[in-house]
Amino acid sequence: MKLKIKENSVTLQEVKEAIEKEFGNKYKVGNYSSKVVSVAKSKLIGANVFVFKNKIIINGTFPTMITNIIFMLCFILLGIVIPLIIYFFGIS
Repeated sequence: MKLKIKENSVTLQEVKEAIEKEFGNKYKVGNYSSKVVSVAKSKLIGANVFVFKNKIIINGTFPTMITNIIFMLCFILLGIVIPLIIYFFGIS
């Protein structure tokens, strides 16, 4: 989701504080990196909030880096390697 805002009207810290105030008891709010706020409902459900000069972008994703890495490894191993093995070494 993309939200347009006035240029330089909010900072990342203000957005983080507003999210904590509104949803602090339901969701875990933390810094994913220096430019991203991570909002997590569980280890698998969450969103990243990016704050730019004139817009705020909210992306649904895995809330932690380790779950992102595990997902990508599963995607690569199960989605690419296994079909290639079947293609090249499958039953002729």
